[in-house]
Amino acid sequence: MAVVDDGQSGAVGQGEVVDPRSLELAGAGPSDGEGQSPAGGKFDDEPIDAAALRELHEETGLVCERSDLGLVHVIHVGEGSDGKGPFVLFCFATSRWSGELTNTEPTKHLAVRWAHPSDLPAPMFPSAKKCIDAYLDGGPTFALHLWPTTGTGADPAIGS
Repeated sequence: MAVVDDGQSGAVGQGEVVDPRSLELAGAGPSDGEGQSPAGGKFDDEPIDAAALRELHEETGLVCERSDLGLVHVIHVGEGSDGKGPFVLFCFATSRWSGELTNTEPTKHLAVRWAHPSDLPAPMFPSAKKCIDAYLDGGPTFALHLWPTTGTGADPAIGS
């Protein structure tokens, strides 16, 4: 789940949920055709993990309990594809859910399918790929994406 803080209107967000088999959503819109994980907005009065669960259900029809959700990775992104500036992405994973995988938003996603981590689609949406890699590496971890690593006090060892 990513939380975007523009410093004026508060937080809005985007979420990711990954699983050992890796759920792929072939996207429509700014990332046409790129594989990605479930993601979406966070309401002002909504906890981050609840938003991730809601987005998982809205985009896939799958249901997961909060107690089965674990933090995998945190990414501070310098610029989103929407051009609205930086945000923080919290990536969650679960290995327990119910329901049947369904493309519940066909106007946003070309397809949904399970993909083994060794058989992910190419290209993969960059933040989704980083979340899946962090999960496979044992997360939780932290990374920077689209931020300069010199002259800003950023530690290049953290990642990019």
